Amino acid sequence: MSFTERNTDLLRIIEIEEQIKEIEHGKEYITIRKNLKLLEDPRRRGITLINAPDSPGMMMKLRRNSSDEVLIIAEYRERIRDDVEKIKSLRMERIRLRRKLLEGRSVHN
Repeated sequence: MSFTERNTDLLRIIEIEEQIKEIEHGKEYITIRKNLKLLEDPRRRGITLINAPDSPGMMMKLRRNSSDEVLIIAEYRERIRDDVEKIKSLRMERIRLRRKLLEGRSVHN
């Protein structure tokens, strides 16, 4: 593995880590995860106040085990699925690049 290839792979790993961090620390991702966790909490009782999935500034009251709650949970899961898949693919690429770098390193030693 040439020096240029190694540098390119290292820069791509850094880029991937920044992209993962950007997704995981994004306001929408954090809000959705927080609300989903709250709605799925088995200890939760009665009515819960959460952000509406379509308009984050608007609050909704949801009664536990209601049909509205089921729909909102499904919508939150759908919205977070894309981000989770993106993070997963980025992590797989990072693992592949790290292995490539380690293999190239062992060949030169």
